[in-house]
Amino acid sequence: MIVHVLPILLARLAGASWADAETVNLQYGGAVDLAPFACQDVTRSSVVNRVCYDAASRRMIVQANAAYSQYCGVPEPVRDSLLNAPSMGQYYRVTIKGSGTAGPYECRAQRMSSTVAPPAKPPSRRNTGKEQANGQHDYSNLKPDEAA
Repeated sequence: MIVHVLPILLARLAGASWADAETVNLQYGGAVDLAPFACQDVTRSSVVNRVCYDAASRRMIVQANAAYSQYCGVPEPVRDSLLNAPSMGQYYRVTIKGSGTAGPYECRAQRMSSTVAPPAKPPSRRNTGKEQANGQHDYSNLKPDEAA
């Protein structure tokens, strides 16, 4: 039985690549399975080491200076421009990563901008006068027995 199964198992293993089972740990997040991504190793940049892109979800994972970061909503032409830029590191920092604040494709920034607005202030339980701009109430329009 093992003699019959072994050739089939070896044939399947021969067709599988390490990229099919590769998982990377993101700098600001958990692990990501690279199976849906098309990855390219980069040798001509001192900053960008690897670019992985999933066209279906428009997600891109960039390994820069040995750290993996994920970017969301990245159009394919932006990925192509990164790979063809004269200075990949400069293009990456300016166009994708951003400087100082969150870049335009940063997944964390997109999650934060899509959060639901806080609920409106609940109505007061009873009419205690007009509320002033500073949050204090003006009781001057109430009769003395209503102010209590």
